Amino acid sequence: MVLCGAVVIGLSGCVSWDPGWKGIKDAARKGDVSGLIVQANRQIADADSKEKLTDLIRTYEQVLEIEPANYEALWSLGRYYMLMGIAYSDSVKIKKEYYIKAIRYCERGMYTNSGFKKLVDGGATVWDASSALTIREIEAMHYWY
Repeated sequence: MVLCGAVVIGLSGCVSWDPGWKGIKDAARKGDVSGLIVQANRQIADADSKEKLTDLIRTYEQVLEIEPANYEALWSLGRYYMLMGIAYSDSVKIKKEYYIKAIRYCERGMYTNSGFKKLVDGGATVWDASSALTIREIEAMHYWY
């Protein structure tokens, strides 16, 4: 994880992106979020290949199509995009794309905290606004860092 964090920090110096919360959209469809979370939990135990991990990621993305601020799906996407970069990517370019996706989803997860949201909406940096985060957002903060 430390090596991965160092890579992300090193790459972020030459990469620019919009913060994750700018990607939040309204719900695109109706559906059963709890059923999709159960499905994702089953997939986690079996996600031992790039294809299965891709399917797991797609399940969490379906959750966000229904509930764009679903914290569990957001931080989990951060975790699994990070894993795609670490375990299933050989090129620096592809790794960078996965790491940026991971960071964006984690930022969206942290943005579900009202104190964090208020601070970043008021112009605070993500780092400074992280002081408002609680134990609830520990997973998103971990994979963002």
